[in-house]
Amino acid sequence: MADMNQLVPSTLYSNACLVPHNGTLYSPLDPFFTGYCTSTSVGSHFPNFLCNFHGYGGYSVNGLSPSAICQQLPGFQSPSFPNRIADGASSLPNPLTEVAASNSKSPSVEDIGRQPDLPDEIRSHDDLEEAAQPEFIKTPLKRHQKQALTFMLQREPGWTSSDEELGVWKTTNTKQGQLFLNRVTNVSQPQQPPPCYGGIVADPMGFGKTLTMLALAARDLEDEKGELVTDEEGYRNIQATLVVVPLSWTWEAELSKHVKDGRLTHHVHLREDPLTSTELLEKLNVVLTTYDQVRTEWKPKNRKTSLMFSVSWRRIILDEAHRIRNNTSKTSEAICALKSRSRWAVTGTPIQNSLGDLASLFSFIRAHPYNDQSRFEEDISRFWKSGNGLEALMRLKRLIKCLVLRRDIGKLGLPTRKNIQLEVDFTEEERDLYDRKAQELCYRRETMEKDLNSDGKGIFNHLREIGELRRMCNSGLNNKTRHVEANDSLQAQEGKNLSSKVKALIENIRGLPSGEKCLVFSSWTQTLDDIETGLDQSSIQSMRFDGNVPQEERQSIVDRFKTSHNVCVMLLTLACGAEGLNLTEATRVYLMEPNWNPSVEEQALSRAWRIGQKHPVTTVRLLVRDSIEAEVVEKQELKRKLTQLLFSSHGNGNTPEDQEALKALHPIV
Repeated sequence: MADMNQLVPSTLYSNACLVPHNGTLYSPLDPFFTGYCTSTSVGSHFPNFLCNFHGYGGYSVNGLSPSAICQQLPGFQSPSFPNRIADGASSLPNPLTEVAASNSKSPSVEDIGRQPDLPDEIRSHDDLEEAAQPEFIKTPLKRHQKQALTFMLQREPGWTSSDEELGVWKTTNTKQGQLFLNRVTNVSQPQQPPPCYGGIVADPMGFGKTLTMLALAARDLEDEKGELVTDEEGYRNIQATLVVVPLSWTWEAELSKHVKDGRLTHHVHLREDPLTSTELLEKLNVVLTTYDQVRTEWKPKNRKTSLMFSVSWRRIILDEAHRIRNNTSKTSEAICALKSRSRWAVTGTPIQNSLGDLASLFSFIRAHPYNDQSRFEEDISRFWKSGNGLEALMRLKRLIKCLVLRRDIGKLGLPTRKNIQLEVDFTEEERDLYDRKAQELCYRRETMEKDLNSDGKGIFNHLREIGELRRMCNSGLNNKTRHVEANDSLQAQEGKNLSSKVKALIENIRGLPSGEKCLVFSSWTQTLDDIETGLDQSSIQSMRFDGNVPQEERQSIVDRFKTSHNVCVMLLTLACGAEGLNLTEATRVYLMEPNWNPSVEEQALSRAWRIGQKHPVTTVRLLVRDSIEAEVVEKQELKRKLTQLLFSSHGNGNTPEDQEALKALHPIV
């Protein structure tokens, strides 16, 4: 067994992570997949290795074989792999509706309708009044943005115990004196709770949340500034808003677009041009920085000299706030250590994998008592674990009503969005290669099941090979060319070995009207390489947006894609392109493979389908029939259904179907 104090890296292939209890989580795909792991004991044979993996079907690993885990966790199911192996291994029932016969050699297309992102059933605060248009915002706010501004302006002064809508606490007068009632738990206490200044703006992607947050910052200019004084902890109060973003240049562009010239002074605080004095801060209204910069300055060697951590900000806005959902990560610790009066978590996907995601956001905004995640566990999560899911559901709904803003994206009046599922069959050679790999994996799984002493490395390799099966759905025979003769690799370069899925994509793009722009997303750069080869073979110009593109060149690439009449295809990795980009010039979006996390998919699709889009949008999800991709889609649907139940304003969890779903929530609480 490896030293549990050492870093245990996650696999590149499958979003699976082996993480020691309270250990550091590392993933080359961070920040998207850090939420998959929580420290939960699963088994008694290896008590020092505490880990729970929620990526592949709730797959839990602690050094035990899958069968041993099954014996200890009745709700755990060992993964199965759809295949056509000659020994008669059964195929997983495909949850997708088949449109064409399974032996069809041409791709089949299915309109799968609107696919909501995880908490799409949240309905809160639809009846808010509209705030006035801020004087220094030149872009007219839409009705829903003015309502969001009202929501925030109501909460910035701090919740009061007399207002049932704004806070968790309510004042009650008794014979014993004044008590403070927690409306989530209906338990009273004599001590007055500290106020919460802020909340969570969780409107779906495409709502124009960036403009709304700029409007909030601009309202400060209409109020009289107080003198700069120190707070109760001795930190100097400043009037600037700190905005933490994944990509600073996207917010810079929004500032230029929406704010009257010179009215909101701002600075981009990065390593290349850091803030150096509080005197400079006094002249600024907005400071933009990145999650990476905050994490870097939180390091002990930098903390004492960091200006960000030496002052108390007027407010902190977290854009794409789900990036702190892993509350034990260094990024989350650094963000929560920043000082400010008010705090706003902005994310279209407040829950991606588990309730812990939402708990991390409550912790950031300091919503007492749920700034302490152990209280969130005690007051809400434990009820699911003890079988009382209905009580947990009702408690969480009451908490959400106080602090979370979420509206129906249907109210935006966006152009229609058609969602298509493009199902592809392997060629005979691809099927043979895939089935042999699946058979090897099944054999190794059986070996692990027989060996109760199988260590964590065996499980780790098993999960990596699951990821390899997923990659094979994209790469086809190209998966083989990494290990064979050079002339075979040359064939791949020339396009002769392009996979069936890549060929289906190229054919679909070739059939588009001239000039129609499209986005193609994949988790893997190798897939984008293959697509680029196929596009070149078809004389279709494309651009790349992935981790190899320097930060300083990314804006120019986006601008060129938007304005060029010759380049109609942009290839993006989910890690780089699924957040922060506005690409409404595109009207077609392709996803090359299903992702364990459907919220990541929805983020990618929303690059085109959002405010500013003037044309109907088509999204295309490519899937290989009779493959592990069907299992991924099945897990996606489970997450969607469970989270919709969790946040639905019209469901009370009383129906038999709801009760079953509540029981099923247990593994991800």
